Amino acid sequence: MNSNMYKKNYTKEDMLEIASWFKRHAAEIPMRVELDRATVYENMPETLAAYFEVYDIHGDNPTFSGQMHQLFLLRRRLREMGIGVED
Repeated sequence: MNSNMYKKNYTKEDMLEIASWFKRHAAEIPMRVELDRATVYENMPETLAAYFEVYDIHGDNPTFSGQMHQLFLLRRRLREMGIGVED
């Protein structure tokens, strides 16, 4: 999936794939990640837990697709930082 492409709904498969990626690379993910000039995550473990909890509670409800999209943007940024580039 192209992380620049916003989706109205994220499938179970999309979410399983992104959750699996974050689990595989959990030990490599820094505490603080600057996604862009306006978006900084100061506590990545807490952020990831919160975003996945939103999905667990609300599933593919399009109201929360913006939060799910952040996971794909974060993965892209982490790959730019050299984390998980092999998969």
